[in-house]
Amino acid sequence: MPNPHVSIIIPIYNVEKYLRECLDSVINQTYTNLSIILVNDGSTDTSLEIAKEYFEKDSRIAIISKKNAGMGSSRNAGLDYVQGQFNQSLTLSPPPTGILDSNSSYQFFYHALPTLPDYIHFLDSDDWLERGCIEECVRVVQDNPGVEIVWHSHFIFDEIKNKTSSNQFFALCHLECGRQYSGIEIFSQLPSPSFSWAWSGMVSCRNLKKLRFVQGIESEDALFGMQLFALAKKIFIDCQELMHYRIRPNSISHHTLKDKNSKNQAKFPTYLQDVVESFQTDYDVRHYSFAYSHCIICIEMDKFLQKHSKRFDNEMKKILVKMIEHRAIFAFGGCGFLSDPRNCKEMCKKITQYSRLARLGSKIAFYFPKLYRLVKKLKSL
Repeated sequence: MPNPHVSIIIPIYNVEKYLRECLDSVINQTYTNLSIILVNDGSTDTSLEIAKEYFEKDSRIAIISKKNAGMGSSRNAGLDYVQGQFNQSLTLSPPPTGILDSNSSYQFFYHALPTLPDYIHFLDSDDWLERGCIEECVRVVQDNPGVEIVWHSHFIFDEIKNKTSSNQFFALCHLECGRQYSGIEIFSQLPSPSFSWAWSGMVSCRNLKKLRFVQGIESEDALFGMQLFALAKKIFIDCQELMHYRIRPNSISHHTLKDKNSKNQAKFPTYLQDVVESFQTDYDVRHYSFAYSHCIICIEMDKFLQKHSKRFDNEMKKILVKMIEHRAIFAFGGCGFLSDPRNCKEMCKKITQYSRLARLGSKIAFYFPKLYRLVKKLKSL
């Protein structure tokens, strides 16, 4: 494939401070056969205005603007757009066009109808690419026919410490640079059963025809990454650091707060409003949301395992069970909250076979809720 088309899908939510740096890194890529899909997830700051500013000066950019529903929903919207799922809603009279789809409440801004890409690269809107990122990924797939995923390394920028470091994950897993692996080979070399993946590489669009992110949860890249890699046969390890991952304190993924007693001060996304209204502290909101997300991850991974049971050998099945058991630790943690707005306890009934590693307190809260509430009340006296 001499000149493959690559789509870069960028979810956007209240990142006015970082968005220009992200978009500058994308429009200035040395590889130019790109489409750039910006998905505004109901931002309440000037992020959409910044996106429109770049839309006006680069015809490769398209914008989807929608109600807030989380990172997974935004990535799915980008995938649906480039794969033609919205084409019945799009016209070109005249371009550039902004169209409101009344059926989905999505608004589209585009210069041309979407072209089905050969490859997808996700990018978070507070991160940024090295200028040669996509060119290097394309070189890999051209030199290695059949590669489904190019997994490249990245720099880690800690905004709090103002410090950049190198990612050592490949070395930690003993994955060799320039070598191809199957998903099971990579899973077998992980130092722990925890795995997630979304933005650190380029994926063949063929691998994403049916695979989507679960919407409205945290750690959606864990579920996506486990399923994507479990089904992949050719994953190329590129040790070049081709992007910059930013750690920032006000990110929604920054769910561990030190002060358990702080009153609600963080500004949470709209899709978490029911959880915010059920708890008094940011700590509880974040940790309940994290537990709920892992209930969903465990349930969906169990369905995935059953669906592909005949395809996976016993080694892969054992690995996936361990991965689900690891996530179930956090899922059963939701049973310890007195308020349960999203029914974590009911969902945990569907994954009891994976509760082996759940903490004792979580198990007591799940199996003996009255006893758990009594103990908790006595401790508060």
